[in-house]
Amino acid sequence: GAQAFPANIKMIRARAQVTEIQTQGLTVARLFASRSPVMAQLLEGAQFRTADIVFDQTYDLDLGGGVKVQLIALGPNHTAGDTAIWVPGDRVLFSGDVAMRAQPAMMAQGTTVAKWLDSLARLEALAPQIVVPSHGPLGDIGFIRGYRSYLEEVSTRTLAAKSDGLDLAATTTLVSDAMKDRYPDAGRLAGAIRVAYGN
Repeated sequence: GAQAFPANIKMIRARAQVTEIQTQGLTVARLFASRSPVMAQLLEGAQFRTADIVFDQTYDLDLGGGVKVQLIALGPNHTAGDTAIWVPGDRVLFSGDVAMRAQPAMMAQGTTVAKWLDSLARLEALAPQIVVPSHGPLGDIGFIRGYRSYLEEVSTRTLAAKSDGLDLAATTTLVSDAMKDRYPDAGRLAGAIRVAYGN
């Protein structure tokens, strides 16, 4: 079953994460638990710990030994509570799902292409040397630039098709056909087109 956190460790969350937990509960945990018996066992009895510290934009931590860390609230992008962790002394960015190798999954209610591009601009301005994503291999600033390029292309193509009078279905087909060879995750591409179309 789930392990309890030691009482002396502080739980820090972005305010948007707290709200997301209040509205979504354990929905994602139940989804992962349904995928395999091992995941179900690992998540048995899981619950969210109440945050000891809640922040709105950024939160600076001194971990001792000269290690300073900044938590950065970025959502809604992939989720409402997207949070990055920046270690300036080592120029390491833990980007979560906001920048990685895989195509972005635009799942959060209220996400927009403009919001995600703003988050990417904030991360790129840090000039990280190493980017640690939620999934997949380690990377560098190329993850951030790759996401920006992808979202800009999706947006440009989608808005051009929309201004030509195409509905969402026709726009999705047109834009997907133009981009699918480079971006093969059809579901994530369709999701990005849907978000761009609605903006």
